[in-house]
Amino acid sequence: MTRALAARRVSASPGGALPEYRIYYERSSGRLEAGGRFTCVTDDEALERLASAKDLPAAGEVELWTGGRLVARVPADRLRRER
Repeated sequence: MTRALAARRVSASPGGALPEYRIYYERSSGRLEAGGRFTCVTDDEALERLASAKDLPAAGEVELWTGGRLVARVPADRLRRER
């Protein structure tokens, strides 16, 4: 599932610092709510971690960001089915 959502990218900076990823949940009102933050080496690893998150909403969209770059936007119910 996750490999089809984003290009495989090694996201660590040349200095070796791992990028921070942020999760945002779209609520039924259409507003985004900040979720967790974590670091990973690649986008694929971050997507796997997103898919295993325990506090996913029942509906709406889930977005994964690193810096100013949107990594993926996935329906929450799709992530729940993929577990």
